[in-house]
Amino acid sequence: MKRAAVVVIGGGVAGLAAAVRLQAQGIPTTLIDRNAKAGGKLNSIEDAGYVFDTGPSLVTMPEVFEELFQAAGMSFREELEVVRLDPYCRYFFDDGTMLETSDSIERMSRDLLRIAPRDVEAFFSFLSKAALWYRMSAEAVIYGPPLDLKNMTKSTIEPVEFFRARPFQKLDSLIRSTFRDERIRRISRLIALYTGCHPRRTAAIFALIPFLEFGLGRWYIRGGLYGIARKLVDRFIALGGDYRPRTIARRVVFENGRAARVELDSGETIEGGTFVVNADVATAAATLLAEAPGAKKMSRRLEALRPTTSAFVLMIGGRTDTSRLVHHNILFSSDEQREWREIFDESRPPGDPTIYLNHPSYSDPAIAPAGAAALFAMVNVPARPQYDWDSYQCLVLERLQQRLGARLDIDVLHRRTPADFEQLTFADRGSLYGKAPDSLRAMMRRPRNIEPGFDGVLFAGGTTHPGAGIPLAALSGKLVANEILRTKS
Repeated sequence: MKRAAVVVIGGGVAGLAAAVRLQAQGIPTTLIDRNAKAGGKLNSIEDAGYVFDTGPSLVTMPEVFEELFQAAGMSFREELEVVRLDPYCRYFFDDGTMLETSDSIERMSRDLLRIAPRDVEAFFSFLSKAALWYRMSAEAVIYGPPLDLKNMTKSTIEPVEFFRARPFQKLDSLIRSTFRDERIRRISRLIALYTGCHPRRTAAIFALIPFLEFGLGRWYIRGGLYGIARKLVDRFIALGGDYRPRTIARRVVFENGRAARVELDSGETIEGGTFVVNADVATAAATLLAEAPGAKKMSRRLEALRPTTSAFVLMIGGRTDTSRLVHHNILFSSDEQREWREIFDESRPPGDPTIYLNHPSYSDPAIAPAGAAALFAMVNVPARPQYDWDSYQCLVLERLQQRLGARLDIDVLHRRTPADFEQLTFADRGSLYGKAPDSLRAMMRRPRNIEPGFDGVLFAGGTTHPGAGIPLAALSGKLVANEILRTKS
């Protein structure tokens, strides 16, 4: 039986961030991960000269990673080549019009004047409100403790100012009252998909996301975003950390109400003083942590909440006409309302889906053979593992070629379905972001990093505080590492 001061279960971004911080502070840490490569959704596939990121496709809030690398004894910008994306995205509408988003105020203004002149002022007013919500949320939620009124009263944010900004009105209502052009509304409603929720259920405060992108920049890592995870793993090992890939944790054993050890599928047992669980909290409470005194209560609490959406992903290596594409592209469906209805009300993949098409070889030709492109096509689908994904693959490829107006000559093809996300990342039904933050009640019930009834266990990752996305997951790892260091000091 091995003993470690801290055992981190799950090598997603949050688990990696916690593990490398603890090991850098001299805390003997064991990191176990069920997959061959750590990183969770931030992962990669290399095949026949093509390199694909399998999950996140851009970096926001780079200062989070700069601080993380510094804490691990590295320099983020020396270890990795960080490339600013501008233009950021092209939006292709079914009426033939196109809009390009850019960091340049001049270029944005000219494009808006071209297709939606009555919404130019509204766009910058929208960003101003997003900046206000970001400023308030950064201290009150993102970099601070979980959202509740008690914590807000301890911050410098005035609760009256916060609620006067109406952060919990519905996103769709805000968008309809702000913009006149339906195309600009449609682009803005995509914010909801960052949370995996319907725009009529998403709180308007999530409109802070465009400020993160327009105000603070959007970035790509040369060679692929998986470079972040690779550097963190290598540094953890170099610091003396015990890294165990292809290792499945079967259960955490509790003694006298406190986590004492983790049993592996191999039959080995690892004792630990503290356990960090970087996994979907709902799934972990029902399986890995089922013996915890608080497990049943946690499961009941989360069962009442809706899961966020999942995704159907195709990673395509081949040759096609990419002359109209930039790094990020959105190919809109012809009927937005029908698409939302199919995903959220009928719980089935949309028949005419909007396709997010990532073309990283636009910025990084080395990730594909000469004359070819590495493409990442993603469709939002419900968290529903069982479906005829072979037929759906054919449909998505057909729609993709129709909207590109070009044939795809495919060399290699890889895909991810909700069932794959469920198996690879321990995600509940393949949900990408855990339980949907689609009401104030749901946000307040979101799992916290420290929960009663789970003594000796801390939670990290996108399904707990402060939220989903790789910078927030990294901050989650920082929060739990700091708590462990505080208790050991």
